[in-house]
Amino acid sequence: MHDRLIQIVALIVLAGGILGAFMLTPQINHQRVERGLTYDVEVGDDANAAYTLAASLGSFRGVAVNFMWQRAERLKQEGKYFEANNLAEMITTLQPRYPEAWNFHGWNMAYNISVKCKTAEERWDWVQKGMNLIRDRGIPNNPNAVVLYRSLGWILGHKMAGQTDDMQWYYKERWVDIWQTLLGIPDPRWRLNPEFSGEKQPSEEELDPLKHGLWVATDQMRAISLAANTYLRRPDRPADDYNASNYFQTLSPDAIARFKQDNIDLGNAGLLDIIQELETLKGPEGQELGLGLNVKTLKALGRVMLFRDAGYTIDNPAVISNETVGVEGVAIKAWMDSIAPRTILIMQPFVKVAGIREQVKAQYPDRQVVDLMPMLDLLRALALIDDYHMDPAYMVKCMERFGPLDWRHPSAHAVYWTALGTLRAEQWSKDKDRIDFVNANRATIHALQNLAHQGTISYRPRVEALGTFGQSRIHNAADTRMIPAYERAVLETKELIEQGVFGDRQKNVDTYDRGYENFLQSAVVLYYLDSNEEYARRYYQRVQDQFANDPDSVNATDGDYNLQVADFVRVRMQDELGFQTIQMIEFWIRQAWRQGVTTRDPAVMQRYLAQGKATYDQFLAERQTSVKNDADVQARQDLAPFGELVLVYFLEVMNDPSYTLPQKAAVWRQGAVMLANIEAPQPLAFVGFMEMYPLLNQQAQAEGWGEGWQSQFLEPRGFREWYQQMQQQQPAQTGPVRP
Repeated sequence: MHDRLIQIVALIVLAGGILGAFMLTPQINHQRVERGLTYDVEVGDDANAAYTLAASLGSFRGVAVNFMWQRAERLKQEGKYFEANNLAEMITTLQPRYPEAWNFHGWNMAYNISVKCKTAEERWDWVQKGMNLIRDRGIPNNPNAVVLYRSLGWILGHKMAGQTDDMQWYYKERWVDIWQTLLGIPDPRWRLNPEFSGEKQPSEEELDPLKHGLWVATDQMRAISLAANTYLRRPDRPADDYNASNYFQTLSPDAIARFKQDNIDLGNAGLLDIIQELETLKGPEGQELGLGLNVKTLKALGRVMLFRDAGYTIDNPAVISNETVGVEGVAIKAWMDSIAPRTILIMQPFVKVAGIREQVKAQYPDRQVVDLMPMLDLLRALALIDDYHMDPAYMVKCMERFGPLDWRHPSAHAVYWTALGTLRAEQWSKDKDRIDFVNANRATIHALQNLAHQGTISYRPRVEALGTFGQSRIHNAADTRMIPAYERAVLETKELIEQGVFGDRQKNVDTYDRGYENFLQSAVVLYYLDSNEEYARRYYQRVQDQFANDPDSVNATDGDYNLQVADFVRVRMQDELGFQTIQMIEFWIRQAWRQGVTTRDPAVMQRYLAQGKATYDQFLAERQTSVKNDADVQARQDLAPFGELVLVYFLEVMNDPSYTLPQKAAVWRQGAVMLANIEAPQPLAFVGFMEMYPLLNQQAQAEGWGEGWQSQFLEPRGFREWYQQMQQQQPAQTGPVRP
């Protein structure tokens, strides 16, 4: 009887379990679809081996993954990152729709394995592998997984753009090199949107470039997006589904035919001949280079333009060599030289080509003008989609929303991926309560903050054959154009928090209140240091109005908001040793050169420069005291030599298209003396003259100055002797930097 009772109870429990499983099946299936854990049984012959293996294991796949996951975690805790990485590769193969597997794998590469490497190149390689894994494989398999977008954004904004890695400057150089080769230097200018002209034109106080302006850099990206939509976009894809998979990754014969016909219709038929000529180019040993209407051509042209825009003379065979631009770049430069007598190539956007054609035809009937921009825009779109899995349409969307993002900066990519992750989760996720929107939005805000603090990039690539002349240089400075976007992102998130969209309202509101106060303070400092005292006063008034009587504000309690703007900035500078002190140094140096444009008073210029040197010396002294026992921290906080900073901002003025040649000549007359008086390994006046000459020559040619412009920029005494001495120390084939 007792055994019978046990059997009956067991049967009841079994039946209850079966019934419970039956009732839970719809919910489980819903979660499997939601998390992308299902496999398409109709994939058939298109499935790769990894997909087939994972699908064929059935329920045993979960058992295998659980075992490997536990072992991978144990190996990670034991510091055996390479072994854990191998297991993670197997986990992602067996369970590609589980975002945490990709997150673990990519993070392990970018952080844990990279720091085990000793050389900068090895570290860069592992950081790249981690980012590429998440971007190229993890996200395509899990397009709605916010955690992957957030992790990718964090690696870009923290590891690449931050200062936590002692190889950070190497990462930054490599990143800028790649993206400037691809997209060139963005145009910094903006114009008033015609929608706000006439009676609708805002007052000076209300004018907001992000709201009322059109950025030229955004127009440049819009042209790339248009090319993608015209020649690469798959039919019947929704316009609001921003995904690289919405485009073909190669140019179809039909797309190529339409592209050629469109250029014929636009009067740019010469581009077809150019493409044919590129296809015939060969290497030094007669090998086929595979150039033409493809990304390889874009990168070869981009490499040549990279060195030209950095101030190098690209007629110098040491500058344009296999080591710097590759075999393809050398061939393209030689080809460009060969066609120069008969063809003018337009490689700048928004040039009035028709007008140039008329002028050239009137003076040189045998010469043709060919606009390369349609080809460059198409190839840039193709590279973005195929190589980097980015949607040009969403890149435009980000620039319209956040302002002129410079894609040479890792934080611009962090903005793209974190904002896209949030958008896709909002659009397609069926269970929004499980999504960490707060941290996703915070990652976007941090990236915008980083761009405001150090979004302006100055880069000069290395030319090893030039020795001292060819040293690489990269410098980041504040970009106040990003402040309105930074503020807008903070306020939008704060509004959603107040609506209760992001969970615990009071806790998050308090957090963002303090964050917004810090933002307003930073805006005051950044605008003031950028010589925009009017905007600095506006933001200071706002922080006073909102937080001066806030009992939770430390600055209000300390009485900081009772100070004048200049004193408030000084107090803020004294409180911080990081970004803002460095920006103060940059402010004094920039002011010195800007005063050369406006006042042309050498005493004023020298006074600003002396203040910059005093701040620089103070920073080094304080840093040495605060981190004297930590060499790694010193390396991460390292500043370039003062003379190099002065030279960087001098060349910034010389390369600024908004200054005329006479204005630059006035700066040079005073600046040559100032540079000569600064101690440096090489005479800065000589180095400055050598590097500014190609930049000025480009402007003189573009503005039609003729040869007379050179007389306005007198050669420093002793330059030729120094130059000849330096040339004797370089390889014989380097050639002159300046005729």
